[in-house]
This record gives sequence, structure tokens and C-alpha cells, in this order.
Amino acid sequence: GLAEWVKREEDFEAGGPEVDSVYYAGIYSMGTGLLLFFMLACSFAMKEGAARSGRKLHYECLVRVLHAPTSWFEETPSGRIMSRFSADLSLVDLRLSEMTDVFVQFTFTILALAITICMIVPHVTPVILLGFVLFYYQYLAVDRSNREIKRLANNSMSPVLTNMGEVARARLLVRTMGYQGFFFERHCRFSDRFNRLNYFSSVLYNWGTLAGSLVAFFSATITAMIILARADTYEPTLAALALTYSYLMPYFLMVYSAISSFLRNCLTALERVLEYRGEAVDQEQEWVLASDRADQTLGTWPQQGVVVFDRVTLIYRPSLPPAITEISFTIQGGERVGIIGRTGAGKSSLLVLLFRIREPSAGTVLIDGRDVTS
Repeated sequence: GLAEWVKREEDFEAGGPEVDSVYYAGIYSMGTGLLLFFMLACSFAMKEGAARSGRKLHYECLVRVLHAPTSWFEETPSGRIMSRFSADLSLVDLRLSEMTDVFVQFTFTILALAITICMIVPHVTPVILLGFVLFYYQYLAVDRSNREIKRLANNSMSPVLTNMGEVARARLLVRTMGYQGFFFERHCRFSDRFNRLNYFSSVLYNWGTLAGSLVAFFSATITAMIILARADTYEPTLAALALTYSYLMPYFLMVYSAISSFLRNCLTALERVLEYRGEAVDQEQEWVLASDRADQTLGTWPQQGVVVFDRVTLIYRPSLPPAITEISFTIQGGERVGIIGRTGAGKSSLLVLLFRIREPSAGTVLIDGRDVTS
């Protein structure tokens, strides 16, 4: 290695045999080339895999959201949906693969430095192991707290986006009714909550970086003291190499702590996005059935336009009373029918059932003899 090359050069200056510098330079050039090749190959694999998985993830989440019933959109704030498909998906697409790549590289780099130091100076092995244990536990404490705070911060962004969307859609009504102050005060309150949680997350992030750096600094200092106290028992070139690596450890562990925290934030964003890929999003019935392809009459349906409601009941939510209870009637094709009733009588609910925006809780809705739910 480098220490052996330096030692032979010193022996040559002291009158020893000549050193084949081209040989050592060739070894280092070959090693550097292989390292560069594998780094580029791993980075390319990470980016390519991230692009393919991100494309698939976005498609599957979008399909599930588009197949969600209207009740799910009524229960889910629009700002939360926007946050998942903007900030969270952006972290997954752009940062997750990059942070994973850097995390893996730094992990092996730190392990290589630690193993090299322990091989050269075996007496510092307990110090290195103790430093790793302390670093792990402080990182674990910071990461658990920061992960929960970051999740709350991401959720607090949803009311901000929802409030902005409501103002944008109803800006004329807001000005007419004089509600500018109400929406402004609400926006400030939502923004303050988001900023408070985001600031707390940033503080934990910086504290984790500082704590990791301090643990590595004390470990490196103790290692250097051991090397200097027993300098006579080690080869000067190897001792210098171990001393150099020991003072590189604080820098690498500081960066490693920051990368680890950011990687966990990306994984938290991935967890939030994956919720829209799973059972958290309710689904409507299948849009296209296998039997539809074999049904030759489906392309010409409906022909007469006869609408039949047979003992139809509609309940919007399990905790609410029925909006329509066992209603039955028939409308012949071409008839014009008017529906009269007070507010909340269920007039709009009939159209909701007719166009299958909601599934009937009981009974059937027929158009030309075909059940609309089929």
C-alpha cells in the first residue's frame, strides 16, 4: 500500500535498493480506475432503478386515487393529496436514490477507515467500537424523534395547501362576503404550525450532526493519544497513516449522520406515498368487467332509456341516516319528469345513484333492464 511505497522510498534514500515507482503508480492507477468504474456503475444502477420504480409508483398511486369513490375525496383534504403527489413524491423521485447511493458509499468508506486503523493499531479497537456504539444510540434517539416530527410537519402542510386552494377557487365570493381577514388569519395559523414543526425538525437534524461529530472527535482524539503514547512500537509510516485516518473519521461521521437523517426523511416520504398505493385508499368496483368484452349489446346500450328504481336506499356514511329509503318508481323512455322536494329531501341523491357516483346501500337501479352496478 501507500505506507509500503513510502517506506521503500525512505530505504532507497538511505542507500537501499532502487524502488520501482512505475509499478506502485500502476497499482494505484488501476485501483483508482476500478474504484471509479464501480462508483459510476453503482450510481447508474441506483438512478436507473429509481427512475423505473418512481414511474411505476406514480402510476399505481395515481390509478388508485382515480379509482377512489367520491366519499374518499370528501373525507380527505385536497391539500393532503397535493402534498403527497408534490413534496413527498419529489423527495422519492429526486433524492431517495441519491441519498441511498451516498449512504452506501459512506458506510463502506467509514468501515474501511475503521478496519485499517484497527489493523495498524490494535489497541484502539475498543475505542473505535465504543465510538460506533455511542454514535449509533445518539443517531437512533435523534432519528426516532425527527421521524415523528417530520411526519407531523408534512401533515401540517396539508391545511396550508387546502386553505390556498379554497381561496383561489372562491376568491370572488370571499371578497364579496368580506372574509379576507378570516382566510388570512387561518393561513397564518396553519403556516405558523408548519414552520414551528419544520424548525424543530431542522434543530434535531443539526443536533444529530453535531452529536455525531463530537462522538467521532473524542474517539479520534483518544486514538491519536494512544498512537502518540506508543509511537515507538509502530512503524512510522503505518502510524502516520492510522493517525491521518483517525482524524478523517470525525468529518466522515459528521457527513454520515447528516446523510442518514436526510435518508430517513426520504423514507418517511416514501412511506406516506405508499399509503396511496395500499388499502388506505378505498376503491370503487371495477370499471371494466371481463364479461363486458363478450357482451355485444353493451355498445348500443341504452336504447329506450327506461329508468327503474326498485326499493333503493342510499346511506352516505354508516353513522348518518338514510338520504333515500326504499324508493321505487319507473320512468319510461322519452318522458320528462320533475322532482319536487325541500332541501335535503334527496333530489340530488337520485342523480347520484343514477350516474353511479354512489353505490346504492340496498335495492337496484335499472336502465333498460340492466343494473347500473353491473
